[in-house]
Amino acid sequence: MSDSIRKQGFKPGTAIKIQRAIARVITKLLMINGKSRWGNEFIQAIDKTTYFKNPINQEKTLKVFAGHGRLHWRYRETPRLEWETNNWIKNFNEGAVFYDIGSNVGVYSLIAAQEKRTETISFEIDTINSSIQHRNIHMNKLQDRILLLTTGLSDRSSIRNIYYK
Repeated sequence: MSDSIRKQGFKPGTAIKIQRAIARVITKLLMINGKSRWGNEFIQAIDKTTYFKNPINQEKTLKVFAGHGRLHWRYRETPRLEWETNNWIKNFNEGAVFYDIGSNVGVYSLIAAQEKRTETISFEIDTINSSIQHRNIHMNKLQDRILLLTTGLSDRSSIRNIYYK
């Protein structure tokens, strides 16, 4: 990935900042904060899923959990941000084995398993990302093709501390 693309990242524009401000006002006015029964019911009623076209085959769609703006951006920008990875997956033989190491929320595992019908072994050590990926796998009914392992990989066996921001 080029440095210019890497530096872009998710930067909310003015429209998103305005939407967030309006959302904050609405949540305060309607007491949608999870601290009351009303707020809890309202939050649970919101569907936090989104859909994106499989960059390998635009006729196929993937359903994914997008509980916040960065995830939504990541799904939408997958075809543009890592086109090299998409092209690499496009050249897989159907039924190949794909090791997705550091799979994050499993975007490439989903793409490969859906379009190329790969047997995918997905490694993600972060428990939050793993739980989102697990949800994404099941929403797309790909649990028979993707094995999610919540572990890190190294060149030797060890026990290490993991530090999160």
